[in-house]
Amino acid sequence: MLSRGELLRKCVHVGAGGFALTLRWLEPWEAATAAGLALAFNLFVLHRVTNRTMLRPDELERGQSRGIMLYPIAVLGLIVVFHQRRSLFDFIIKAGP
Repeated sequence: MLSRGELLRKCVHVGAGGFALTLRWLEPWEAATAAGLALAFNLFVLHRVTNRTMLRPDELERGQSRGIMLYPIAVLGLIVVFHQRRSLFDFIIKAGP
């Protein structure tokens, strides 16, 4: 049986996958805005809302999960770097989660 924290983690992963699927239909500036908002949400809201129950023991010691911060940063970076190469952008989305 999954703990509450692990179940919340899995729900966040499903949400992130759903977010990635929407990128195909967004303009680059809209996708970059969405990734920036996701990063801000993860930094300032997510752990307050979940009362840090999503964090694993080693992450509790550090105070945050690196993956939760790195995913929207990576998505934002890819959008910024490859915004003019829509075919590559579509390929990344097709190869995603």
